[in-house]
Amino acid sequence: MGIPSISIVSHELIKLLYRAKCSNVTTVCIGTSGGIGLEPGSVVITRQCGGTPFKPQFEEVVLGKTVLRSTNLDEQLAKELMQCGKEIGRFHTVIGNTRCPLDCSGVASPLM
Repeated sequence: MGIPSISIVSHELIKLLYRAKCSNVTTVCIGTSGGIGLEPGSVVITRQCGGTPFKPQFEEVVLGKTVLRSTNLDEQLAKELMQCGKEIGRFHTVIGNTRCPLDCSGVASPLM
């Protein structure tokens, strides 16, 4: 979907969760990307996502000020997702890093 589209979805989802008085919510973005050093059809659980310029952070402008946000996935959540992949057992699952620039292209790699 790319960052601009997922930003809109996230904004609307957060408003919905707020109005429904939800708490302790975990959201997961599922998408496709190219891969480096992976067999086709692999599932990559992103440990951290590098935006531009390849740093594990997301830069956005909020009320005229640049805000940097970490892109690190919670380690326990990564382990739980990895366990789900093992239990399902129908596809190769790895924990790795991804890159997601402002356009809609992405690259996944367990080697990064």
